[in-house]
Amino acid sequence: MVAALRAALSAQFGPEAAAERARFRDRVREDPNLGVLAVVTHLGPDRAPAWVFDETMHGAVLNADQVVAV
Repeated sequence: MVAALRAALSAQFGPEAAAERARFRDRVREDPNLGVLAVVTHLGPDRAPAWVFDETMHGAVLNADQVVAV
């Protein structure tokens, strides 16, 4: 699940994907807690906060219209 989110942010190409990454960076600036999503694949599941594994949070991160509560 976390790897799929990371892939959605990092492994897609084109103008829409670039815009998605820009929206994610903007959201991280607004809420630094979301920055853990950028590095969680390097932390491992035992060191990551439990909320990063919540599927509804992933949808909210990729959909700028939704609010993410951590």
